[in-house]
This record gives sequence, C-alpha cells and structure tokens, in this order.
Amino acid sequence: MYVEGSFLKPSAATFGFGLFLAINATSVWGGAFPLLPTEFQTFDVMMTFFLAQSSSFWITLFAGMGLSFFSPELLRHRTSVSCGPFMGIGSICLIVPLYAQDHTIPLVVVGGILLGFGSAAFFLSWQRLFASQNAEKGTLDLIVGMGYSAPLYVLLHTIPDAVAAFTIPLIFIPLAEVCLIEASKNIDFEQSMFADEPKEHIRIYSHSINTVWKSALCVGSFGFASGIARAIAIEDPSMGAFVNYTSMLGALASAAILVWLWRHYSFRFDTVLSFRTLFPLIVTVFLLLPYLGGSYLRIFAGVMYMFFSFATMIMMIQCAQASRDSGISPTFVYGFFGGIVYILQGVGFIAGYLSSTVFDSEPLRLTTIALISVWVLAIVMYLVRGRFNPQSEQTRSIEFIALDPARKRNVDKNPEGNARQRSMKWIQDPTGNQAYKDRISKQCAILAKRYFLTMREAEVMELIARGSSVPRMAETLVISENTVRTYCKRLYTKLAVHKRKELLELFDELE
Repeated sequence: MYVEGSFLKPSAATFGFGLFLAINATSVWGGAFPLLPTEFQTFDVMMTFFLAQSSSFWITLFAGMGLSFFSPELLRHRTSVSCGPFMGIGSICLIVPLYAQDHTIPLVVVGGILLGFGSAAFFLSWQRLFASQNAEKGTLDLIVGMGYSAPLYVLLHTIPDAVAAFTIPLIFIPLAEVCLIEASKNIDFEQSMFADEPKEHIRIYSHSINTVWKSALCVGSFGFASGIARAIAIEDPSMGAFVNYTSMLGALASAAILVWLWRHYSFRFDTVLSFRTLFPLIVTVFLLLPYLGGSYLRIFAGVMYMFFSFATMIMMIQCAQASRDSGISPTFVYGFFGGIVYILQGVGFIAGYLSSTVFDSEPLRLTTIALISVWVLAIVMYLVRGRFNPQSEQTRSIEFIALDPARKRNVDKNPEGNARQRSMKWIQDPTGNQAYKDRISKQCAILAKRYFLTMREAEVMELIARGSSVPRMAETLVISENTVRTYCKRLYTKLAVHKRKELLELFDELE
C-alpha cells in the first residue's frame, strides 16, 4: 500500500533498476566506448557494434517470448537469468581492442552480441518482477526506478573515464544483478501468470496479442524515430553524450510528472490515442530536418530519445498490466511488445545508416530520411486507424488509480463523501459517456469508485453480481479460471467481504 513519501525511499528493486538503466544508457551508445579515447570511436567500429547489439537485443526478446510459451518451467525460479556476466564480458570485449587492435572488429561484434543479449535478459527479468507485484507497487517501483536512473547516470560519469571503463563491468553490473536477485525473492510463483501452462490457454495468449499489438506499433514508431536519431548521432561522438543526458532528463521528468499526477488524480493513458494526437507534430519534426539541419540535428536526436524514454516506461507499465489482467506470462507479453518496438528501432537505425553511405549530399540525405520516416509513420497510422471506441480502448489503456493516502484512509469513515470526492478527481474518457446498461452496471460503477477498484476487478465484480460461474467469467473475460479465482480473492479483500452473498449485500445497500 502506498504511504506518503515512502515510495521515494530506495529499495533493491528501485535502486537496482535505476542502476541498470544508467548502465544501459551508456552501453547502448557503444558499451564502454563513451569512456574510451575518441579516436577509437570510428564510424566503422561504432556501426559494427550497433548492428550487432541491436540485432542481438530484439532477437533475445522474441526468444524470451517463445521460451515463456513453450518452456515456461525454465522461468519459474526466484533468481534472475544470468544477465550480468554477459553484459560484463561484452563490455570487456570492447576494452580489449585498445590493446589488441588487430582483432578490433571480431571483438566488437562479440561485445555487441553479448551486451544485446545481457541487457535484453535484464529487461525481461525486471519486467517479470514488476508484473508479479500488485499493480500499485509494481508500477511505482518501475517509475521510481526509472527516475533514479538519471542521478545514477550522472554519478557514474563523475568517475574518471579510465576507472569507469573497468568498474562498470566489474562492479556496477554485478551490483545491479544482486539487486535484481534480492528483489526477485519475493515473487509469488503461485500466481496464474506463472502457474498456468501457456499451451493450454492458446486463446488467452492470442487475445493478449490482439490487445497490445496496436500499442506496440505506436511505441515502435518512437523506436524508429530514435533509431534514426541514433544513426545521425554516431557521426559525432559528442552528440551521443548529449543524447544520453537528454534521455536521462526525459526519464527523470517523466517519472516525476507521472507520479505527481498519479498521486492526485485517477486517469487512463491510451498509447494509440496519444500517437494519433502527436502524429502531426512528429511528422512536422521530421519534415523540418532537410531545411534546418545543423544544430537542429542535435536537438532532434535529443528530443526523440527523450520521447522514447517515456515510451519505454509506458511500454513496461502496459505490459505488466496486460500480464496481470489476463494472467499470462510477463515474459511473453514484454517479449512480443518489446520485440516489435526494438526491431523497428533497428530498422530506423539501418535506414539512417544507409542514407549516409548512399548520399554524399547532406540535404539529399536528410530529405531521404525525412521521407522514409514520414512513410513509416503513415503506415503505422493506417494500421492503428479507426474510430475511438471507449469500450475497446479500455482493454489497452493504462489505468492509474489515485494514490492519495488521505482519501484511502477515510474510505471506511465516510464512504459516500469519499466516493463523491474521488469521482470529481476522475479524469473521464474523451467521450464523456456515462450511460449504464442497467441498475447493476450503475451499482458496480459506484462501488468501483468507492473502493478504488481496477477496471478488471470491476468487470469481475459485475459478473459475480450477475450470477456468472467461474468458467463463465473466464470465457467472457478471455482469462483462465485460475486468474478468475485470483481476482475474486483480490476483490473480496478490497471490499472486506468473504463470499458472494456478502458482496451482493453491498449492492442491496445502494439506492
């Protein structure tokens, strides 16, 4: 349960995740390269590394998705996947060429592959941890950890480069893994997301893919834009450092703003609707590339990665919610979602790289990049098109129920007043549709607001009130029966009842 100020206190989960993100922000721009002499950071070396690292990253995500479906038992343990050694050895492989220049390219390829695999495995393990927690704690740990990444990144870069090049793989990466292992000791593997056999619930897993694929494409469009920015930035090593600091600033600002809003208001965030809203602005930003160039390129790269930092946080939150709502493996959801996002980022990077090798003229190169980017964005916009439907949009929107502890403590003392106060703070969907099917539907809406229920918990409550059996509820919601039972227990706890009869008595108390 949220306690005023307590969410800012570091824990194994928040500190470890923040430290990993800070390390990853450095490694994604060339492993140990930013800490090594600039003359080593040639275009060919950097390009080789990026191709190896990005390919290894998204391949590992898709492999994790397949592994969680066909061999889920391998992921049912309290320790993390051995991510740290791969990242550590990968970073060391990028330092060795300083002393063995004849083997630079092979070592850079191996280093890129190991860093890509290690960082992807880390992300999958962190995603598993956050999804296994209750929605409030898991999401808070994720957001706060991302906020910590910014000061930790600055702290890492206060260490002399010659020292940091070795302390990151030998000290900080192992420390991040120790934090992950410690935090993972509290994972409850009796939850349906781990206990159910995926192959026995193919319909549920197919439904989950159908729920998130549009969101994955929208976040992937930001990934594509960041890939373009990445290709532009590697031509100037100093730009990579600027983009990193901008990205970290975006992570810190996003975390702070999101927590503040969440503390005071209940609201929903829809990724697809946000993409549709921002689409004209993103297209305009790309179309200005050929005309402004110069310093605009630096600003463009920084802003794209700032947006991408926020998008990756939203991606992890949405994947965790999808895993809880449907009772499916968090590794499966994130592997699918992240695989799409990062393969599009790789495509953007390759497009930017090829444009620099094909065109000698800078204006022609930037014009080509702008046209390709607008074409990709238009394709994504076409695929996610459609009229806004509040019922279907709720299945993929991210839900934030206000954290304000004062109102939660007073819920039993003054339930009616609390319900009214909270309803005023509830940010409605864009349609403003308040129509109810019948009296039960209206009663469910009142109880959901009074007891701070999630959308899924409210759906389960309404089905219980209508007399649906567990198998019927599972079929209606496209979840397993184990997941239905989990939600019933969680619902009864929130409502302070013990059985269906007591729940129905709550309905009778309402007008």
